[in-house]
Amino acid sequence: MRIFKQDVNSDKVRLIFFGDTHVGNENFNEEKLKQMVSFACKSPIPYVLFGMGDFVDAITVNDKRFWSSSIATKKEMLQDLTRQQMKHFATIIKPAVDSSLATYFVIGNHEEKAIKRDNFNCYLYLLEDLLQDKAQACDKLAIVRLLLKSGTAIVRQDIFLTHGIGGGFREGAALNTIYDLSRFYVADIYAMGHQHKLKTSFTDMVAVDNRGEVKRIRKHYLVTGTFLEAIKKDTVNYFEGHRGEPTTAGWIVLDINIKNDDKKIETNVTLF
Repeated sequence: MRIFKQDVNSDKVRLIFFGDTHVGNENFNEEKLKQMVSFACKSPIPYVLFGMGDFVDAITVNDKRFWSSSIATKKEMLQDLTRQQMKHFATIIKPAVDSSLATYFVIGNHEEKAIKRDNFNCYLYLLEDLLQDKAQACDKLAIVRLLLKSGTAIVRQDIFLTHGIGGGFREGAALNTIYDLSRFYVADIYAMGHQHKLKTSFTDMVAVDNRGEVKRIRKHYLVTGTFLEAIKKDTVNYFEGHRGEPTTAGWIVLDINIKNDDKKIETNVTLF
């Protein structure tokens, strides 16, 4: 488990969560990812970028999911497929990384399988070589502690990050998975990817502060979407047979603001 502390010398910050881009797949929605990058770079307030894994498809001929028609560029050499896909991803995402206050990337199951199969660490290749250490390696599990400053006040927000695990087919399955994970880790914001569903929820909890006053604490639960269109006309993709359900393309933005009058946190979640 990785632990990070991130200072935010502002009373406002924007958190941008995305994942499961699956660059290299024929059904990868490149235009949607570029829209997210453009959105991030135009942010009027400081932002932190969170990548939730599965940045590349990294499926080669030795993988049971391999389908030749699902490879986006037919001229790619299969033995160097993962490296080329990661280069493509880095080229697209780098402007958003460069203009961010900080960037944190979780490893996905597609990267993990590629590392074990190819004896090539595509995850560290992305972070160290392509992005030149401008993104932090969260590995499988991390908590990022944000420290927002407003005058003399410092407000803490802990963010739990993981790529995630599979769930059922029902509407509530994705959120139920992140709810279950939240039972074991204390945080203010819980985020995961993997399920290709764009879902958010929150819970308001009652607590007693150091002065003996009752206060309300809001916890956010985020499941990032994908940039892989599972069902697309005139394409054949391994994901059609894997689950058969449409995916939800997009990303999540969570804005945090410290109210100057009482130093309380205001949050606002938007899905794109």
